[in-house]
Amino acid sequence: YIGLDPRVKVAAICSFFSTRERTMELQGPSDGCQHIPYEGREQLEVPDFALMMAPRPLLILSGKYDFVDLWGAQQGYAELQQCYKVLGVPEKVDMLTVETGHGLGVEKRQKLVSWFKRWLKDDQSPVKKAAQDRFQLSDMLCTTRGQVNVSMPGALSIMQENVNQLDEWASKREAFLSKGKKTVQAKMLDLLGLKGLPDHKISIEATGHDSMREYEQYKFQLIREGEMPVPCILIIPSRANADSPVELRLQEEGKGTYLSEYANFAAALTEGKILLLADLRGLGETTDPAFYTDAKYWNREYRNAMISMHIGRPIMGQRVVDILTLLDFCSEHEFLKGHSVKVFANGIYGPAAIHAAYLDERINSVEITHSVKTWKEYIERPMQWDMYSNVLYGALKYYDLPDLIRLSNRSIRFAD
Repeated sequence: YIGLDPRVKVAAICSFFSTRERTMELQGPSDGCQHIPYEGREQLEVPDFALMMAPRPLLILSGKYDFVDLWGAQQGYAELQQCYKVLGVPEKVDMLTVETGHGLGVEKRQKLVSWFKRWLKDDQSPVKKAAQDRFQLSDMLCTTRGQVNVSMPGALSIMQENVNQLDEWASKREAFLSKGKKTVQAKMLDLLGLKGLPDHKISIEATGHDSMREYEQYKFQLIREGEMPVPCILIIPSRANADSPVELRLQEEGKGTYLSEYANFAAALTEGKILLLADLRGLGETTDPAFYTDAKYWNREYRNAMISMHIGRPIMGQRVVDILTLLDFCSEHEFLKGHSVKVFANGIYGPAAIHAAYLDERINSVEITHSVKTWKEYIERPMQWDMYSNVLYGALKYYDLPDLIRLSNRSIRFAD
């Protein structure tokens, strides 16, 4: 984003420049600090950001053995060359590729200095190698404590600034929520990455049936055009009757793990409650293999969450669609028609269940455990597991999770 500031007269990009498409193809999404939400939806690519520097001088520094893909870098550089040529300054963009890996090695440093000398000082004389002066790490510090936040009086951390911003938006959220459900729902669908409530009919595919001692167990795949199939298991106790409620259970550990412990559902069988257990996309049967996600991201589904945000369809919004698919199943299947639906959700599923309950009145009640209660928790304590799973970009300008609970016409409660 160097091109945004006109004070930057010359620039170089080292060991980063490639195309986003190529990066995702080879290694998945990289660090979150390198992304703008919805880049893909807006048809933006890394070379587009670099192009903002034109017609000012721009240098690309790449390594043949860098994990940053060279082929993508070459494709992006070719685009830059074409653009600078159209602008009449083809000499102001250049690329150096050396037999190294990641980082700013000697050859790259020499090219970098030469580039800056040429365009800042009109000096193309050879670069002279300076003496290798030794220095202590402490010599590089700008403060006595090594941390600006604790060295400067009145210093404000980014985290505290975010909390302050959230508090300042409180009045704006109240004003927005007062505009009525139609306005709130339209904005919510937009934030969820949905053009509207799903209108395609679902198809129900039976995949198995077992007669057990106390219940009948049925397996299904629920298919909606343009969406991932939703695998689910329906358990109908022998004591079920026309008034038995349907308990839709969304367990982040997966329906299989939940059902492996008889104690988890023994009481429901005794009370004659119908159980519907499902794995929404990205969890349970469709969990992303762990080796695709680096542990440093603190999120079991970082790849899915980041790519979903990249294409403008946050993974939470996709799971809301899955819940609506399950509600359609409850409305259409002969075993479930006319039965009230209660949703039980834990962990990652919590916010998706809250949004679905606000959008669809077929949900009679919601009970949530071990889940985030307000997005303010993320702002105040940003070092938490699996936050990317429930990031909804820009939502706090309009509402928080407690607002949806307050405005819903049904019981939504946290059981812990």
